[in-house]
Amino acid sequence: MRDRAAEGTVALRVNPIQCEGVGMCAHLAPEVITIDPWGFPMFPLGPLTPEQASQVQRAVNGCPKRALVLDNRR
Repeated sequence: MRDRAAEGTVALRVNPIQCEGVGMCAHLAPEVITIDPWGFPMFPLGPLTPEQASQVQRAVNGCPKRALVLDNRR
């Protein structure tokens, strides 16, 4: 799993075992997620802004392999 966010923030994590590099996430949140040459997601490791978290929620919901998770730290 990817880096965890600081307390009180939200971060995106990807399960590399579940992810098959479909690339749907980058189409659903293009301002936050990009795709590497093999189709796997690349994104900020640290906390997301509220605007980014809103965009990324679409990618989390649309991932056909359910490999993305928004990590809410409280």
